[in-house]
Amino acid sequence: MFLVIGLQLPYVLAQIRGLRGIQILFASALFSVFLIFLRLLWTFPGAFLASIVCRRLLRQDDPWPGARSIFVVGWTGMRGVIALAAAISLPDSLVNGNPFSQRSLIIVLTFSVILVTLVLQGLTLPTVIRALGLGGTEDAERSTREARRLVIEAALEQLRRMRASSPDFADVDEDIAQHYEARLASLQSGQADADGQQVRWQARYLDVSQQLLNFERETALRLRREGRITSEALKEIQRDLDLSVVRLNILGRSIPP
Repeated sequence: MFLVIGLQLPYVLAQIRGLRGIQILFASALFSVFLIFLRLLWTFPGAFLASIVCRRLLRQDDPWPGARSIFVVGWTGMRGVIALAAAISLPDSLVNGNPFSQRSLIIVLTFSVILVTLVLQGLTLPTVIRALGLGGTEDAERSTREARRLVIEAALEQLRRMRASSPDFADVDEDIAQHYEARLASLQSGQADADGQQVRWQARYLDVSQQLLNFERETALRLRREGRITSEALKEIQRDLDLSVVRLNILGRSIPP
């Protein structure tokens, strides 16, 4: 569609009569500002109307949208190929046979709106979000820590039930419980680097596990060279070690750098 309008633009501009270039630019800018304002003006009642429908009719307990969030939604009202296709589909002549003299101007205004909304609004969207305080870094971190706390507490509760039903493995369960309790204590202490501590723990776990797997592989190869284990046993051990390496690689990709 943009290729089509690019090819048509010189022809379309040549069809506009009675307007100079500066007048076309002014009309395009004014029309773009008007549509952006109209979009923002409609977004607020539209958002509240949608919230009323969700809360009253659908019985969804969603929070009311904030004004800053609604403004961002309105600012993302970027136009594209649909508006362009609608403008190009206008006929060259009216039903009575007279030429549609404003068709070229409508196409130019539509192209201008698309250009302004995609470039101006698109490039300024991150700045607008940060200016409105919706970057969400601090709130997102706090929400993440709270979610981790709830998950760890639920896991500890499940572990207590499992320990009660399997007392023969109390030592193993105690080690696991200490690991979870240490993570929970770090989250509840309100440390600013709780997330960083979690990442360091995971990195340490990966590093030690990888070293131990390498040591196991070297030990198995040494035992085979000494004739203390069979080749079939070596293959089984190497297979298990390969699976463990794959699991570590999957876990490693989930840890941020």
